[in-house]
This record gives sequence, structure tokens and C-alpha cells, in this order.
Amino acid sequence: MNQSPFYDVAKKASAEMAEHNGWEVAEKFNACDEEINATKNGVAVFDVSFYSRIRVDGTDSQPFFESLLKEGAVPVIPERQANVKFKDLDAIDTLIQHQGKNYLIVTQASNHQSFLDSLTSLAESHQVNISDETFSTAMVSICGPSALKLMKDKFPIDIQHLEPGDLVAASLFFMKFVISIDKEHQRIMVILPSKMASQAWDMLQKYGEQYNIQPAGYKTWQALFA
Repeated sequence: MNQSPFYDVAKKASAEMAEHNGWEVAEKFNACDEEINATKNGVAVFDVSFYSRIRVDGTDSQPFFESLLKEGAVPVIPERQANVKFKDLDAIDTLIQHQGKNYLIVTQASNHQSFLDSLTSLAESHQVNISDETFSTAMVSICGPSALKLMKDKFPIDIQHLEPGDLVAASLFFMKFVISIDKEHQRIMVILPSKMASQAWDMLQKYGEQYNIQPAGYKTWQALFA
């Protein structure tokens, strides 16, 4: 079973663990109503490293993606992300991030390896490279009405003027990360190196009381965003 880079810190925080699509995830840290209240009134941090993160680059990247998407899908604009649906791949809640010359697929796959194998097979007729970054990175979602203030105060970028779907890359304490904004749902997604997961967790705990930050589990994520 796959484990998130945050697995050890979640266990240390007495999270209840459960299996989800081949991953052992933090089901909950506190009662779900407490976690929902934190999400709606303060800041809740969700470990969503169970999403697959697969990078695609190469000269055929754009036509390759166009061949994957269902008819009528929105185009993926440079330095932005888009919610999309695949026509021949088993995945839900899929984002495609256009990062420079590369694309990053971020999705919930019912089986990560099967999804990766299917994508690789479909790519054989195109000049593209497929790189699995799921296990070399971690991903968190910082949610709630105080999430933007936390990121504005503590991250070295001006996120206040970012629009939904915008992407921005930055560094903090030698940690490179990518941020995407979803103002409608008051969510900020952060992708960071897996080796920095424990330091990122410690940093969020440090500011926990100041910004009313609480960890929240998969059960609450499903209740609010599925």
C-alpha cells in the first residue's frame, strides 16, 4: 500500500488511518464536524498526496492532451491549470497544469499504476515523455477563509492578485513549490518535494494558533469537495 510523505507526521498526530485507492491516508484527526468547522471558519490543511502527479513534455504534448480529453474540454492555457475530463482514462477530479513547456496531470486515479500504464500506452504514438512525480513530491490543500491571508503573510509571493486557475512557482527556506489558487472554494494547492514534507508540516504547526490552522482528514475532504 502506498504511503504519503506526511504518513509519519499524521500517525504522530494520532490521525485515524484508512485505505483509499491503494493509499493509506489520514481518515480524520478530530471529529469530522470539528474539521468541517475549521475549514469553514479558519484554516484546514489536507494531505492530498494520494492524487497522482504525472508530468508530460515533448513536442507532441499539446496534441497528445487534446486526444485524451472529452469533446468540448476547455483549453489549457500557459501558466494556468484547468479542470478536465479524460475520455479513455479512469480518473476523477483531474487538473492539468501548464508549467512552462511541461504539463502536469494531477488526478485521483482508482489505481495509480494502472493509470500510469494506460497513459504511457496512449503516449506511444506521440513524441512525448511521461514522468511519474507522485512519489517524489507531496501535495497539500490549505482551505478556509484565512488560507489566503496565511499564504500572503508567510510566502514570498503576492498571491492576492492571482486569479482562479493561476499557477506560481516560488521558493521558501530552500523549498521549491508550486501554488494554485481556487478562490471559489477558498483552496490553495501546494506541491512540494516529498523530502520537505515534515519541515512543511512543522512550519504550518508553528503558525497554527495564529491562523487557527487544524489538520483535517480524507473523510472531511470527501464531505466538502467530492
